[in-house]
Amino acid sequence: MVLNLKNKKFRLYEVRDTDETAILYKEAMPDDFVSQFGSKLLKLINIELATSDYSSGIVFEEYGKLGGYIAYTLNSSKLYSNVVRKHFFKILLIFGTKLLTSPKFLFEYFKVRSVMKKLNSQSTQVELIIAGLKPEFRGRKIGKVIYIKAMEDCLLRGATEIKAIIHEEDPVINNLYKKLGFKERERMKFRNTIRKIMVFSINDQESMEIYKNALDLVNKIESTI
Repeated sequence: MVLNLKNKKFRLYEVRDTDETAILYKEAMPDDFVSQFGSKLLKLINIELATSDYSSGIVFEEYGKLGGYIAYTLNSSKLYSNVVRKHFFKILLIFGTKLLTSPKFLFEYFKVRSVMKKLNSQSTQVELIIAGLKPEFRGRKIGKVIYIKAMEDCLLRGATEIKAIIHEEDPVINNLYKKLGFKERERMKFRNTIRKIMVFSINDQESMEIYKNALDLVNKIESTI
């Protein structure tokens, strides 16, 4: 089945979006692990997200201006492996430069990788990789539509779970994920902050009910944005 986007302001993620979304994500999440390596690495990841058949995303664009986006993958291990394989020397230079200035990042890298490997082995999952909404587009329910449409697309692609890593101290994003039916599964410490691993499961009846109600609401308001 193919995702139906009734409002033409919402569309699938494309290569032309990768530069702007890399900058937007780095500005919104400066302390994120990937952001620490700069917009060059983010762009390489974004290109793979936009071009691979196991990844996709939703973008909101109004009058030719990108307002918000989310991108996701059915196989994060494959995503990162392909980025390294296709851009090995660029990745080597990016990582080498960062590790020379901050050797502790090697330990943090293996710590994050260990947690994600454990989660990726549990079921058919989609991982929400990057997301962002520009300040001038907030307050119009655009972010909620993007997230719900992304979840709808993930489920159409056969995912049984959708996971995301969020900051514990961000009340807005924590509240958003709860309203979408996500539940906390695990926590990990990164750069003196606590990250929560939030998971939405189709096998959780309460979560599915929340999602269906949110989807009905989004389908009603999507065309009015």
